[in-house]
Formats: sequence, structure tokens, C-alpha cells
Amino acid sequence: FNNLAIFIALVAVYGYLIVLLKHTIWYKRQLLVGLVFGMFAICCMYAKIPVFEGVIVDQRNAIISLSGFFGGPLAAYLSAAFAGLFRLYLGGQGVLAGVIGVTLAATSGVVLSRGHQPFGSVPKAARSAFLATLIILPGFLFVKDFETGLALLESMAGPYGLAIFLGIFIAGLLLHREDNKVELSQ
Repeated sequence: FNNLAIFIALVAVYGYLIVLLKHTIWYKRQLLVGLVFGMFAICCMYAKIPVFEGVIVDQRNAIISLSGFFGGPLAAYLSAAFAGLFRLYLGGQGVLAGVIGVTLAATSGVVLSRGHQPFGSVPKAARSAFLATLIILPGFLFVKDFETGLALLESMAGPYGLAIFLGIFIAGLLLHREDNKVELSQ
């Protein structure tokens, strides 16, 4: 529920931000969106659920993926850098997996947003969220040794995968709605 509150706040801030930045040059928009999404990803890391020694799960990867979908490549990798640096600061056995996870999340948003509106309809949103989840999940393979990572991936793919899918799907539809509001007001 804490992550849900963070998503609601993100949608509200994004709605305000895109109105504020609608006539801003692309790189300034992406920088600001990346900073904002990065801060929200770090907020998610405070709503953590420890699942293994040094490994925490939360919705940071969903937010970072969404920064790629809605902010662009610079926004995605900037938000991933913030979350990755914060994960390094936290320490623990899952640091490498956490940094790789946020990088995979940024990549999923950037790659899957190419050439179409990934949240333009419910089926597109479901497909985009599902594919992004599939790209993010292998980050678990980098926890400790390969066998441990694989066992963790197998046990977490269902519950974590569903949580990430739902986060990307629902927040993506809401963020797309905010984009539509701005387009309709012009």
C-alpha cells in the first residue's frame, strides 16, 4: 500500500510536470523527468520488503521502467543511476542484482516505447507491462552465485513479477491519461 501511495503521488506530480514542461526543449524535459522519477524510485526503496540476505524488493523497477516509457532514454537512465547509487549506498549481498535490475528496468522502458504508444489501450498496456516485467526479472540472477540467483528468480518470479506487472500496467495507464489531458487542452 505504501508503494501504491507513491504511484499516486508520482501520477499527480507527473501531471503537473508535463504541463509545466510542455514547451521545454527535450533534454531539459528528460533531465527533470529523470530526476523526479529517480526520487520516486528511491522513495519506493524505503517501502522495502526483504526477501533474502541483502536483497530487498519494491516497486523501484516499475517506476524506472515507466521513466523510460514516459520520459525517454535520458530520463530512464538518469532515474536508474539515482536508484542504483542509492542501492550501492544501502549495501548488502543484492547490490549487484539491484544495480543490474534498475538498468534492465530503464532499458525495458526505452526499448519497449520505440515506435508506438505502449499505454494507448488496455491490451497495449498489458503487453508492455508484461514484456517489461520479463526484461526486469533476470536481475535476480545476479544475487550471490548463479544457483542462489536462479533459486531466488524461480521463487520470486510469480509474486514479484505480478507486483511489477501491476505497478507498470496501472501506473502506465494513469500516466498515459495525464499525457492525454495535456494533449486535449492544447
